[in-house]
Amino acid sequence: MISFQNEAINVKDLYAMNERMHHRGPDDDQVWVKQPVGFGFRRLAIIDTEGAIQPLKNEDGTLRLVCNGEIYNYRSLRLDLEAKGHQSPRMVMRK
Repeated sequence: MISFQNEAINVKDLYAMNERMHHRGPDDDQVWVKQPVGFGFRRLAIIDTEGAIQPLKNEDGTLRLVCNGEIYNYRSLRLDLEAKGHQSPRMVMRK
């Protein structure tokens, strides 16, 4: 959800939308809000059943992303990003 009139995002609406999509992903549901934007997400866990909590975020939390699908080249993408100095959020949390 995006509020173009700077009205507060209704978190209950995001949870209701998530519930309506339960069939798309029964393994996890998340809601994230930073006004004027709100994300709702359902997950069907296929790969990385313990992790991959969405919305995905970068290491300092300044970017958020939801992804509907599988990223098949995630290993090479991870190597490329780490070579540029990025860290996965899980690596940052372990420090």
